[in-house]
Amino acid sequence: MLFSSGQAPAVIDFVPYWRPRELAAAIFVADAMLWERASAKLADEAGLDHVFWQLLVRAALRRLLVLDIHSQRGEVAKRELNQVARHQWFANWLESLKR
Repeated sequence: MLFSSGQAPAVIDFVPYWRPRELAAAIFVADAMLWERASAKLADEAGLDHVFWQLLVRAALRRLLVLDIHSQRGEVAKRELNQVARHQWFANWLESLKR
């Protein structure tokens, strides 16, 4: 997803692979909350139940893994390393929702 101020989000990397559509929604919500500091209300609006919570966990782990891979390769700028704190916040938020 590509986000730009004042513009609608755009899909820029289409991969023809089957996944549950709820996973795509979870990735969208996780990206918005991690990168754009969207409110947790967005997750509620997406229908935050146990299944969606699990998908959010997977989406967050995927993004954290990619950040780590880029970090290991030396491809991460200092500003991107600040994302680690945002991931910690997101993980804590997810943990607070665990039922």
